[in-house]
Amino acid sequence: MNYEELATLAHILKPQGNKGELRATLEVDTIEPLIKFCEKQNILYAKNSSGDYTRPLKVEHFWQHSKGFGIFKFFEINSIEEALTLVGCDLLIKEKDRWQLSNDSFYVDQIIGLEVKDSSNNNSLGKIKEVISLPANDLYVVSNSERTFYLPAVKEFIRNVNIEKGFIEVIIPDGLIEINN
Repeated sequence: MNYEELATLAHILKPQGNKGELRATLEVDTIEPLIKFCEKQNILYAKNSSGDYTRPLKVEHFWQHSKGFGIFKFFEINSIEEALTLVGCDLLIKEKDRWQLSNDSFYVDQIIGLEVKDSSNNNSLGKIKEVISLPANDLYVVSNSERTFYLPAVKEFIRNVNIEKGFIEVIIPDGLIEINN
């Protein structure tokens, strides 16, 4: 399997229950297409953190646990012991199987690495290193050689996202960067 053909969909946190279900953080903000994908008993791929192991898993069922979290059950995993072997793995989907998102939604792996530019002067503020999913909104962790700061991923701050050119243009409220230091 060519890893470039796979994209992260979720990260497995822990077993849920005693029949092999797995609780995972979801890397998507639109849940309905994921539910439809899983209803068709499609294949996802579990990749361990070192990236040297990928295992295909057929989805038995899926449900949303709460915002940002879901429960997966795979035909191949039927006990807590088997589920524990997947804790810490990422769940991946083939790029060709990813569903189209709305115009203002993006997959997390598309956002990480984007350059963040200040819309007032076009200066680079750093790159997005991580996306933290919170109940109200996502939070972008932006880093450069001098500092790291948190940028709420809300429409009031995000002016433009250009995946093709590799940048996100933002409006920085007074004090936002300083409050993070």
